[in-house]
Amino acid sequence: MFNKLDDVNNRKTLKRSVGLKIGIEMEIANIFNLQGELRDSFIISEGFKKSQLLQKNADNNSLLVGENLFQATRAFFGYRDAGEIVDNKLLLKSYELKFKTRL
Repeated sequence: MFNKLDDVNNRKTLKRSVGLKIGIEMEIANIFNLQGELRDSFIISEGFKKSQLLQKNADNNSLLVGENLFQATRAFFGYRDAGEIVDNKLLLKSYELKFKTRL
């Protein structure tokens, strides 16, 4: 996605360049009233809030992950420590994905 976005920005067809911020965390979710399709259920998870905080604090054209996703994927991807994000009572450790090719 970042490479395609770079291609769009290099064409200079837009007045301003476009950036992308991605935040992802993996959390346990509780699903209630699962009858039929998942979209008809009520899902409770801290993962959505954590993903929003990561996205909000990401630099343009970067991808931040939380501690749980970092632990599950660090053997496959390279990360750099991006520090801690504090929001009310939530403390979230963040890691930035290192890309093989960068913009």
